[in-house]
Amino acid sequence: CNTGCGSGTSLRNRVMRLTEERMGRHIIFEGVSDSKCAGTQLNVSVCPVIKSCTPPCEPRPCAFGPWGDWQAPTCVGLCERQRTIQQSNNECGEPCAGPLLETKRCEAGCEKPRDCRLSEWREWSSCAARSSQRFRTREVAQPPENGGEPCEGLLHETAPCKTEPPEPCHFTEWDAWTECSRSCGSGWHSRSRRILSLPEEGGAQCDGALEELDRCRSHDPECLNTTTVDCLFGDWGDWSDCGFDSQRLRERRIVQL
Repeated sequence: CNTGCGSGTSLRNRVMRLTEERMGRHIIFEGVSDSKCAGTQLNVSVCPVIKSCTPPCEPRPCAFGPWGDWQAPTCVGLCERQRTIQQSNNECGEPCAGPLLETKRCEAGCEKPRDCRLSEWREWSSCAARSSQRFRTREVAQPPENGGEPCEGLLHETAPCKTEPPEPCHFTEWDAWTECSRSCGSGWHSRSRRILSLPEEGGAQCDGALEELDRCRSHDPECLNTTTVDCLFGDWGDWSDCGFDSQRLRERRIVQL
């Protein structure tokens, strides 16, 4: 047979052998003129199976890993532990049989669920000059526990800046005129006012006098014959530096009454 294991084939053959020469020719047998040789020279047959070529299967059984530690009890009063398959079986090995998860009753007090809670919103930030946006934030004050509800809502919020109409500067009303500086003849008296509110949102700045002077004259007949002298102002002083309210001032004095 042509193989040492499994299925194979074997061969056998035969040849024609000539008899002694007769009548000057080599012949096998005598026959008629149209006779021919017939038969099989080569014979092939299947060998019987001697032995299998596949080595015998060595069983490798399935094996579990060790059990893990028991977990903390849940609110339903159960603890659980798990294990995994450490080794799988082969085609002739014994498969695993048994649970991968195991539970048991545990005595434990269950705390009530606590829902998530968000803090209050912080104050709005100042407006960004380029984007005209403002921002505010909040945070998780209490995370959920024991199966409580999760938080819902934003932690960061943005909004456009409020655009209020411009508010100009406002003065108070003029105070009453002071008494005349002279009881006889021509004199002067004054009145003043103050800044009531500064401009907002780009409103007009304060523009105008904070104090006014005006001529006054006594109408006493004894004073009517006095010589009239005109009031003269001095030159305006330099403007002051701009203050925090974006305003500046200048003054002048009376040089002659």
